[in-house]
Amino acid sequence: MPRRPGHPGRGPRAVAAGPYDAGVTLTGAVGRSPLLRALRDGAILVGLLFAAFLFLVVAPRAQTFGFDAYAYWAVDPAEPYGRTAGALGAFTYSPPIA
Repeated sequence: MPRRPGHPGRGPRAVAAGPYDAGVTLTGAVGRSPLLRALRDGAILVGLLFAAFLFLVVAPRAQTFGFDAYAYWAVDPAEPYGRTAGALGAFTYSPPIA
């Protein structure tokens, strides 16, 4: 394959769209070790699995799924703090949200 002018070799091509983007590359991961990338990707996967566990297992068992949504929907603007904290529909947020 013939080399294009300004892009020697097979390395990542540098893209300079503006005066502050001179060091940006198309790969986006230059200088990062494969170990750090694997740790980052693993942490993201663990976080997503934990969030799914909370939504699909813990919340239905504790019967707390939708507490916040119901509190926003059922709030009484005249008396937003009328219910006890922790009860279904209790509005425990700051006054600007009310």
